Amino acid sequence: MLATAEPANHRYERLLSQAIFAARGIADARQESISPAQLESSAILSGKNRSEKHKRMIRAISIAMLGFAIAMHAIPAKAQHREEQPLILATGEWEPFASLAYWAPFKSFGRAGDVVVHAFYAAGYTKAQLEFHSFGDAYDLARQGAAVAAFPYYRTAKRQDETVFSDPLMEIDEVLFYNKDDAPYLAQVTTFDELITALEEHGRDFRQSARFVKDYCYHEEVETVFGRDCVKEDARDLQTDIHAFQALQTDPNALIVPSARQVGERILKAWFDDSDRIGIIEGVSYPRGVFLLAQKGPQGEEIVARFNSGLKEIRSNGLYEELVTAPLPEESVPRDVQLTDPGTFPLIVASKEQNSDETLVLPRGTAARVVQWSQNFHAPERTTLREQLNQMSLVMIMDGPQRGELLWVKNVFIALD
Repeated sequence: MLATAEPANHRYERLLSQAIFAARGIADARQESISPAQLESSAILSGKNRSEKHKRMIRAISIAMLGFAIAMHAIPAKAQHREEQPLILATGEWEPFASLAYWAPFKSFGRAGDVVVHAFYAAGYTKAQLEFHSFGDAYDLARQGAAVAAFPYYRTAKRQDETVFSDPLMEIDEVLFYNKDDAPYLAQVTTFDELITALEEHGRDFRQSARFVKDYCYHEEVETVFGRDCVKEDARDLQTDIHAFQALQTDPNALIVPSARQVGERILKAWFDDSDRIGIIEGVSYPRGVFLLAQKGPQGEEIVARFNSGLKEIRSNGLYEELVTAPLPEESVPRDVQLTDPGTFPLIVASKEQNSDETLVLPRGTAARVVQWSQNFHAPERTTLREQLNQMSLVMIMDGPQRGELLWVKNVFIALD
């Protein structure tokens, strides 16, 4: 979804005002014209016997020019040349670090989103236009140069080869969530070796005990231990974080889900009534930095260099700390909808897989919560209205016979509650 942010920066505006004031002083002084007779006077040309009026004029010009120079010198060079075109930045829903849900009530794009927008602003870009995609698509847009940059991403060898990485945006605590009812013995685990041993002692295939999210690249040790390669398709990969946590509660073979701590905690609290069944293996955690990345090459390197300079500035002036500690809602912002048919048909058609021929039906008026809006809600497309209505969004059913299921429904069936 397109969203444009233009954060205020009072220091720059004050300095620009000083510069404008100084420039006006020069213009005002120059409005006091000197007659040809005065210019021809040897007294004026030699600087002797100047009238007080002319002396004041010269002083005004000198002071104004000095003030203008000081003000312009005080503004970093990057802030003197503001970009008029919006800066296209690609990201995905990863609450609380990046989320469109916060914009309307809080004028925030999440922790990482706010840091990125303000760092670019400090670097001289006045408008940041965020586009929300899947993280796989967002990465490809940045890698191909269709978006100026994408965030937030972990650093991997493949990504390092394909793109240019910024300085770290922030550090995130990645942990292992587990099913406390089915595997209480995992609570005391403190290393991956102990984790493997515990699972094997209880007759579990440790490689098949984990569930992941498609397009996510986890900590190197997690990928190695569970035999996963994030650049390859994996049968254990699910569509979204919510799918992964749903599997943790409903799939008897799923015992572990790696996730950023805050992301997992918010999902469990917002989407699942029986979230008390899920715990964190506190003995196994691994802090990781997340980054902004851009297309490999001179243009991407320039963008990242400018971003890094802006990031350094907001860290030094205290704005960064304000952004990452600003209050956000304790729970996810609901995206509640009602599924209804605009005509007279009494049933809603849905499917467990996107664009699947295998469908099921729901009663009209079924309550749902949007997990993932279709792409045409996020960005303009050259398609017909019929095509837009037939695109599909992912929802969690909140009542009725399919309560708790994650289903795909056509946009034509979705109405705001």
